[in-house]
Amino acid sequence: GAMQRTSHDCMRLTQTGCCRPFCPCQEANVLDNRNADVWGYLSLLLLLSGEERLHEATAALDQALKYTITNTSLLRELASAFISIDHLSTAEDLLRRSIALDPVPYTRRLLADVLASQNALAQAAAEYKLLLDSEDAEDWQRDDALQQYAEILRVLGREHELAAY
Repeated sequence: GAMQRTSHDCMRLTQTGCCRPFCPCQEANVLDNRNADVWGYLSLLLLLSGEERLHEATAALDQALKYTITNTSLLRELASAFISIDHLSTAEDLLRRSIALDPVPYTRRLLADVLASQNALAQAAAEYKLLLDSEDAEDWQRDDALQQYAEILRVLGREHELAAY
């Protein structure tokens, strides 16, 4: 409804520079300060405005989590923003939350990549395997995941697990 429109307006207007940053989000927040999506979009805007706003972005994210954010697209966007500033543990948490709500292959792939970047290779391998076994994954997603999976299994000395693929 109106709250969702205000959240999207807030993103669009801030990105185009048409208004003072965060005014639509602040207005939406005043209307309903328990709306997890509004807090999530505010966090995303703060992240996109620069790392100097990281503390505020994290505080807004904490509120989004407190009010149980369930918007999987927004969780993925937030995770990508945290990946871009190398805050991988936060990104991992957001991706896990998104997958718990809707285990789409793209999100699982992002999680596997984040885990690999954190040297959590066994966990990354498990996520790549889930992606490979997913009926929802496209062939190109499986091919790409298989390359990453094979590399990690080689590093872990578990090449024999590739025989199933």
